[in-house]
Amino acid sequence: ARSRAAEPGVLSPGWLPMGGTTDWLTGVLMASRDSVGRPWPLVIYQRCGREWLDESLQETQGWLYWLARLAAQHITPDTMRRGRLTEQVDQLWAMWQPGPWWAQWLRGSRPPPPRRRAPTRRPDDAPVVDLPGARYLPWPGWPGKTLGQATPGQGWFWQQNSEGRYVDALRLAENNRREE
Repeated sequence: ARSRAAEPGVLSPGWLPMGGTTDWLTGVLMASRDSVGRPWPLVIYQRCGREWLDESLQETQGWLYWLARLAAQHITPDTMRRGRLTEQVDQLWAMWQPGPWWAQWLRGSRPPPPRRRAPTRRPDDAPVVDLPGARYLPWPGWPGKTLGQATPGQGWFWQQNSEGRYVDALRLAENNRREE
């Protein structure tokens, strides 16, 4: 059974009509309600390149982990005191976005030194899944090999506990067929 926590995810190029044939989508999906109480999904996504995606998915407490925590914090009734979600997402992205192309070219195949990119004001009161989790997602060769062999129309979603360990995973194959 899937819980109501924010679900980070990755969608292969061609999933949505926007973007080019090489643009990946990464973000979070979460059940929410609009201002009058009707069910409405909260969807936050960012277009990115495959190289950045491979690098960022190596960390269990990376961009998507913090984005999910931030989104979860904004679906509670007292979100007004937390500030504007769009501004906070922009600030978070500024910490994780890829550097200029020339910096990546100069770096070559050497990965950058690890850096702690956690928000200074952590969303510690965000609802999270309190289940024991696994260190690795269940897809062989994740992320590099899995994403390298992806075809249009594939997607991967997961849930993480407060420590960044994986507690649930879902893979969507072509034609949105579920493969849990």
